[in-house]
Amino acid sequence: MFLRLFALGLLTLASACTGVEHSAPNRAKANVAGEIVELALPVTYCFDDRTSDRNARGAFFLAVTCDAGPGKQNVAITISVANDGLIGDLAALERFLTSDGVALLGKSGAPDKVTVLTSRQNGSALYLKIRDRGKQPIPDAPQTFWRAFFEAGDRMIGLSVTGIAGTRLSDAQATAILSKIVAQTRAVNSGAG
Repeated sequence: MFLRLFALGLLTLASACTGVEHSAPNRAKANVAGEIVELALPVTYCFDDRTSDRNARGAFFLAVTCDAGPGKQNVAITISVANDGLIGDLAALERFLTSDGVALLGKSGAPDKVTVLTSRQNGSALYLKIRDRGKQPIPDAPQTFWRAFFEAGDRMIGLSVTGIAGTRLSDAQATAILSKIVAQTRAVNSGAG
């Protein structure tokens, strides 16, 4: 039931993004199934269009720390925008993702290696701490990371945040980043739907 909502954002895509506008490095706007969705990140993160994709299933974006480098907090954020909104409610989504749908949350492509460590709803977003013991698509990325799911306008958005290049995010840091993206993206889409 929920498969079509998550399949697009849980795979790493690597093709040029078409039909995306940027008003700033941390802002992206795309037409997803006839609805304009704007994504708003904290100013320390920039979209990387080389690894973004918009297609019939929705849209996928990668963002990274704008001023990355040694001695700095280096973070990768993935964002998927589904063609549809949330089917049911967050409680139903949480039940699905912590049972039959857990395999969809991994990044390695090894469903049997994925575990949900923590799940909670905060406002109208769902936050999940995931451990994926399979090989990660980003070299040296930790096996543990956070995801969030929420609606902006009439579209379901999935996020993940991972420390890279030696950065290890605490739970508080990871959820703070996700919460800011949820709040800022909701704010810029408040007239949608």
